[in-house]
Parts: sequence; structure tokens; C-alpha cells
Amino acid sequence: MPLKIWLVFFSVIVMSRNNSKISEVVYTPASQLAHPMRLVKTMWSDLMASRGLAWRLLIRDISAQYRQTILGYLWAFIPPIFTTLIFVY
Repeated sequence: MPLKIWLVFFSVIVMSRNNSKISEVVYTPASQLAHPMRLVKTMWSDLMASRGLAWRLLIRDISAQYRQTILGYLWAFIPPIFTTLIFVY
């Protein structure tokens, strides 16, 4: 959805520079939460459209968080395992 909002915003700017009449609705007071499945489908399609970017950002954040640690990527798994062991026993 954010991509669509930026496209609408960009089209409004371009149209205002051309002194054209705006033919699409920029804002509507209707809430998207009234139709949650439509909202989830839109969010999912936006994620699938930018999944390459999402994957690269995920890898960058994980590698930055665990860089230069003694156990490296194991720190992603050790705290949840120990927390589970504490609650179980």
C-alpha cells in the first residue's frame, strides 16, 4: 500500500505542475481496517513485489547485529532456547 500512496502523491505533483485536473481520489475517509482481508492481501502483494529488497534488508540487519561476536549467529538461537528451558523446567 505505501507504494501506491507514493505513486498517487507523485501523480498529484506531476499533474499540479501541468495544471491538469486531478482525476483520482487522493484521500478517502473510509478505513482500510473495515476490510481486513483486503488489507492483508494488499500488504502481502506489496511484500511479494519487493521481496528482494526485504530479503537484503533482513540479511543486512542480522549480519550487523551479530557481527564481531564470539558465537556469531548462534546468538539468534541461544536466548530463545534458554528461555524455553527455563519455563519448561
